[in-house]
Amino acid sequence: MTLVLVARDSRKIVEELSATVTSNIKKYYTSLEPMEEYEIGEAEDVFERMKTDEYFLRCDCHVLGRKYPYLSAARPSTMKRLQPTDKNLAHHRDCVFANREAERVGAREVLPVTRRPTEDTLAVFGPYVVRREASYRESNQDGGGNSLNLPKISSVLFRLLEAAELNIAPFHEDETPHPVRAWKAAQTLPLSTQLKLKRRLVTIDNSEDGYVRGINHSSSLKAFIAEPANWSDGTRPQGFLCGVADGYRRRNDIFELVIRGWKEGPFINTRPHVFGGMARSTLRSPYITILGYAFPNISAPKVLGLRSFMQPCYKHDDWMPVDSDLERQTLEILKRLQKDHPIFRISICKPLFDVEVVLEDSAIGRCKPDFVVTFARRGEERTVAIETMGMTTDDYEDRKARTHPLMLKRYGGLIQHRFRYGHTTVLGEQFEHELLGFLNEGTQPHYDSLRDIAR
Repeated sequence: MTLVLVARDSRKIVEELSATVTSNIKKYYTSLEPMEEYEIGEAEDVFERMKTDEYFLRCDCHVLGRKYPYLSAARPSTMKRLQPTDKNLAHHRDCVFANREAERVGAREVLPVTRRPTEDTLAVFGPYVVRREASYRESNQDGGGNSLNLPKISSVLFRLLEAAELNIAPFHEDETPHPVRAWKAAQTLPLSTQLKLKRRLVTIDNSEDGYVRGINHSSSLKAFIAEPANWSDGTRPQGFLCGVADGYRRRNDIFELVIRGWKEGPFINTRPHVFGGMARSTLRSPYITILGYAFPNISAPKVLGLRSFMQPCYKHDDWMPVDSDLERQTLEILKRLQKDHPIFRISICKPLFDVEVVLEDSAIGRCKPDFVVTFARRGEERTVAIETMGMTTDDYEDRKARTHPLMLKRYGGLIQHRFRYGHTTVLGEQFEHELLGFLNEGTQPHYDSLRDIAR
């Protein structure tokens, strides 16, 4: 038997998935086996359909009469077991969907792991996979992303943004265009132990002549990758294109990035990995995007786009990353306060990797606030963590109650910007009031997520 897509309400069969796709979904879900690019793409295609078309997945285990266990998709890259009820059986004890840890696939929303890479290289594509019958869609076995981890190519984007300080809005803004700042930062970042990114990364922009310039840059990049003399240290030939996209669209069996001002975007062999999943609306765009080029296999005749990662950003000409449109609204307020209150000399940072916090028992905790504001109060530099609170569920509040005390300890203060339908304006004003109170006098508001901290 195989997995089956069914309508969420009626449970009518939409499509019986093939044995191959069933296997790929299980491998992607468990994250226990290395996967090819095309296998990852097949699994993510199904997850995306479950998310956007509101389908359930009928499991192939523990058949009892005509009843089956079902699964849903919390987001395109996260499977979720439905709780056993009279209408829904529990999975068989040997089923892969029954044997994963609850915090990995349960009802709790799982955030991607964003620990700083330990290796000091950014090479995404490793040794070729040698197969008797190689397809141009096949690639290496390195990270494709799963329910807990972002794909490996995301670390290239995050390290690049950090090196160019594009995740920081300083008090005195640098007027250099962000594509130029990113390109300059690439000159010193390591691709491997012996090679720098340099000409192995190009940046694009959304200006009027950006399309022609971008096509020329990407063509030059592919030619550079294809030249054996540029890879004398044995590193697999590869390179990256970075810029802002509005999304992507399917073109037959490949995908195309949608870029403002471009007649035709760069092509990718697999579906781009979008932080948090691709929203049906355009609220989360634009996206700062990294596209990885390489030969898909050792006998391939040309360089192709094989991987892509898309992270929402502030604006087309401002590459500062955000996680959602709600964070974008928080950042809008922070930038306005930065301009309206120069006395505080406000600098805004979007942390890209977890920070460590030493606890009382010398244990190490980790947290990553949505933003960190650095400011001056009576001549002394101080910091405060900013959290965009887009949900109100008990599960969400419980998770924040574990990380917010760490943020308070690490940064000395924490201010929440809450969102609730129909109350955006008043909650935005409350956020400003509480933040200004902290900037002026260090007044820390009382939040439920800080309820266990002694006052």
